[in-house]
Amino acid sequence: MRQTFIFLLTFLGMSVPAHAQDQAPLFVEDPLEDQFIYSNIVSVFYHELGHALIDVLNLPVLGREEDAADTLSAILIDDLWEEEASIGLIYDTTYAYQLYDTAEAEAGAELAYADVHGLHMQRYFNYICLYTGANPEGRDDIAQELGLPEDRLAGCADEYQLAVDSWNTLLAGAPAGDGSQPSLVLVSGDAGPAIASVLQGEIDILNEQFRLPVQVAVKVESCGEANAFYMPGEQSITFCTEFVDLWIQLYAANAPQ
Repeated sequence: MRQTFIFLLTFLGMSVPAHAQDQAPLFVEDPLEDQFIYSNIVSVFYHELGHALIDVLNLPVLGREEDAADTLSAILIDDLWEEEASIGLIYDTTYAYQLYDTAEAEAGAELAYADVHGLHMQRYFNYICLYTGANPEGRDDIAQELGLPEDRLAGCADEYQLAVDSWNTLLAGAPAGDGSQPSLVLVSGDAGPAIASVLQGEIDILNEQFRLPVQVAVKVESCGEANAFYMPGEQSITFCTEFVDLWIQLYAANAPQ
């Protein structure tokens, strides 16, 4: 039996309900495409939340911080969402990495070996492995369908447990919250109301569960590029509205004819 993630039991106060996506389309009429966009907003936000936690809690990181943030994103998808919804999040998140990889290959872009992030398909397989490792008996069919090699799949339970143990060690003893002193505050103005709606739902859940030593602003704004990032100096997460435009473009370009 896998160890329960202490982040949810201690850091989040032992009261996080698993939740599922259940809303009318927010971005496009096609429900599958809309789900794809919604899922990627969530997984990207969890990734940036990882950067924020590392900064404001002054957490040590062995290895690349981007990998640690991806790991937290995968863990939260598993722990915060009901099974059916979490499966959808993983399929959509990994599909985005496939689309990024395909688009760059078609454009003749060189592989970004020097980038702080892993290569798109490395991140693709890491998400699958961590998610499958959380429930290897119940999710091995997902790993097989998404093409995770058998030799990697064999070690995914250990990879997940190591990831959980590592984040547990970093976050053990962090104070729980009750929502009265929000640690995450949405600052969106009139930009990206649909994105802001998705993020506000996540922020509301997280604010009920943990308290950070400083308040982290979550901004939704136009950045001139498809991106999301955490700014340590400002202690803020920015989600760029152009990200949704990119996902719509990539999804449409790869939709079956």
